[in-house]
Amino acid sequence: MKKSNKKSTQTDGSGGAKMSVENKIETKMQIAALEKIRQVLCQRRIRLENVPCAIDMEICHIEEKISKEYAKLGISMTDLPEKQKEAWK
Repeated sequence: MKKSNKKSTQTDGSGGAKMSVENKIETKMQIAALEKIRQVLCQRRIRLENVPCAIDMEICHIEEKISKEYAKLGISMTDLPEKQKEAWK
């Protein structure tokens, strides 16, 4: 008997587009990793008096990536809970 290699899918809330569960999990893991990197960089920025411009630029770049990953899930930054919004400030 042949085994089906179909990926399970579900709508992501963005106009009926479908995203596989595996892709959704991967995207959420990517967001978590990016947020962890962002947090480390922000802590480093706080400890340094004279913040290198490269750190600020990297933080902005990571924040853009996080926004794009949330967009893949159909979530805009304004849809996030207050706790997560505060973390961005």
